[in-house]
Amino acid sequence: MFACSSGSGTESEPSRFDGRSDMAEQTPSSPLKDKNYNLVWAVQQSLDNVYRLQTYIEDAEREGDQEVASWLRRIQENNQKAGDQGKRMLAQRLQAESS
Repeated sequence: MFACSSGSGTESEPSRFDGRSDMAEQTPSSPLKDKNYNLVWAVQQSLDNVYRLQTYIEDAEREGDQEVASWLRRIQENNQKAGDQGKRMLAQRLQAESS
């Protein structure tokens, strides 16, 4: 139906663990606290979706499918809002940690 021009289409969350086999006992390899790592990851995913969805919106419009284009635009708007909210939360948390 629609083609994605931004990669292979199979992406996975980057590993944040130190390589030990027992997930319950693993510690993040990131210098960020776990809550901030998770927030950074979620913000990045939300904003990446905004970019990717633009391709799908353009594909739908090119095919004349305004229903799908409109639906994808709503998803894109929600991802933009989530990304903006996450950036504000992250800025507040980083500011509080540096005080």
